[in-house]
Amino acid sequence: MPSVIDPVATIATSSLLSGIAFSGDGEHIAWGEVEESFHLANADGSNKVAIKADGSPGPIAALSKDRFIIGMSDGSLHMVSTDGEIIWTHDVASGCDLLEVSKSGGLIALIDGGRCLHMLDSHGRVLFTSKGSELNLVAVDRTGRCVAVADDHGNVVVYDRTGDTRFTRKPSGSVAERVTAIAYQTDGHLVIAKETLGLAANDENELEAEWWTPLGKKIWTAELSARCDTITSHSRGCWLAQYDGRILKASIDNEPEQIWKSTYSVQCLATINDDLLVASWFNLFRIPDKGMEDEPAWQVEHAGIVEHLAVNEAGDRIALGGEDQNDYTDSEPILILDANATPREMEVVHQDDPWTADLEMDDKKEEEKIDIYADDQTAITGLLTEEERGQIVSGGSAESQGNLLAMLSADLDVEEMASGQIDTDLLLSGLEEESKISNIPPVSDAGFDQIVELGTDGAATALLDGSKSYDPDGMVVGWTWKDRSGKTIGENEKIKVKLNAGTHHFELTVMDNDGATTTDTTTVIVE
Repeated sequence: MPSVIDPVATIATSSLLSGIAFSGDGEHIAWGEVEESFHLANADGSNKVAIKADGSPGPIAALSKDRFIIGMSDGSLHMVSTDGEIIWTHDVASGCDLLEVSKSGGLIALIDGGRCLHMLDSHGRVLFTSKGSELNLVAVDRTGRCVAVADDHGNVVVYDRTGDTRFTRKPSGSVAERVTAIAYQTDGHLVIAKETLGLAANDENELEAEWWTPLGKKIWTAELSARCDTITSHSRGCWLAQYDGRILKASIDNEPEQIWKSTYSVQCLATINDDLLVASWFNLFRIPDKGMEDEPAWQVEHAGIVEHLAVNEAGDRIALGGEDQNDYTDSEPILILDANATPREMEVVHQDDPWTADLEMDDKKEEEKIDIYADDQTAITGLLTEEERGQIVSGGSAESQGNLLAMLSADLDVEEMASGQIDTDLLLSGLEEESKISNIPPVSDAGFDQIVELGTDGAATALLDGSKSYDPDGMVVGWTWKDRSGKTIGENEKIKVKLNAGTHHFELTVMDNDGATTTDTTTVIVE
């Protein structure tokens, strides 16, 4: 039976979350609500206050023990204190998209809405800004010495603090590649997960992870069985989360080892010491670094699909949040967990079916079973009519006995039997009932690839249309659009996106009323 822990506190929210972070000292928590504002509170959720900043909340990260970095998705980047005071502001014309801060807090890396890189120090001074890069992933090493970014074409560039290029990793072959995840290990090595968009060359793997030294030398490659979407470090290497739910422990000179598999794909990862926290579907699981059994150390179920996860510096507090993607329900709360809580066995509660609660049940003892194959004729008399009982007593009429003998002695015409009429309605009804035993997944349709023209304002608007998605045996109840970075950009069947020049890839995941999901992709080229 699975083990669970209970939340120590909950924080009510009123709209979709944009991110969660603990302060460096673990005394405060901050989060963004897309349709509201950024908020601050004590780590237990008390003394909640709103941060007054213009725009819609975007990414968030802790900078130090009493400072947060918050980015507005349609505005600027700010450093704020745990009192809610804005310390400094960095103007970002196209909004803040992706945000990473070094473990030391000395380097801030931001990807804006125009897919360009901004590097700042903790005082808000701009160290470097790239132009026209079409970036979709960013990672910062723990010491704050360098930043790695990936673009739409499979390139990875590593910059030092001054903006000088340390090295560039180019696609390994003539076939198009896509970098799906990047992260720094604690030893400074950069891990890059990639997939080949087409047939790979004979000496290449379609799906693999690469290890690069800080000086730009590739020293190890490992083949993967599915696309890697998320990477996080541990003391001896890193954890890899594949799209098929497999969790791999990986390190240089060793083939990745599967240590657990989720039933669903993984939304995000975090670590407590070397234990791994896995957010998958509506659950958070703690996977021990050592002594893995059939079940995780514990798990927690959230009311929404877990998309945001934060751990304080001490590793004893966890915050998680998400949405059930249902427009007709209230927003789900943030859960605060004690990482060191003693797990308890999950309770299985058997409830009465409300549909049958009012039915009168016959508690009388079961009727005596009748053996219709017994030699004793009286055993089946209860199943016969008065006329049939009389025929048994009298030995049956001559006519009926003659008919029976004629039937037994006659040659059976198999073709004549086969030509008999079949009740097709009854047959189809049976097949339909049988088909209801298993669910047929929905069909996701992200629409045709598009080429749109760049507007006079340097951007273009494209319509992403997933309305042709359908479910063969039910109905589609959820649509989730994500960009190349994995960020959710919409949850309706049709959404509009504003894009800069370049090639943009989007992923649509649809869910049916039985919880099954499928995914399709589409590409928009802005010229």
